Amino acid sequence: MQKNLKDLLTWENINGEKLDESDYAFIADLERSYANAGDYEMSYHLLLFRSIQQINQNGGYPVAKKILSLIDEEPVGSHLVLV
Repeated sequence: MQKNLKDLLTWENINGEKLDESDYAFIADLERSYANAGDYEMSYHLLLFRSIQQINQNGGYPVAKKILSLIDEEPVGSHLVLV
């Protein structure tokens, strides 16, 4: 199954507490991938989202909106999808 960060970071998933441990593991993998590629801003925001959302099960949507805006600025073929 292929996961996509944009599909995970929706209002319904975040506020409906529909994200599970495999989703958080996917986000952690992306976080490391962005850090290894030198994109520390995206890596930081993914870490921030995960630390807020995974612990509290809510409150991560403002950070998710920032991540989505950063995704829209990225060139095609970036680290958005892991198989």
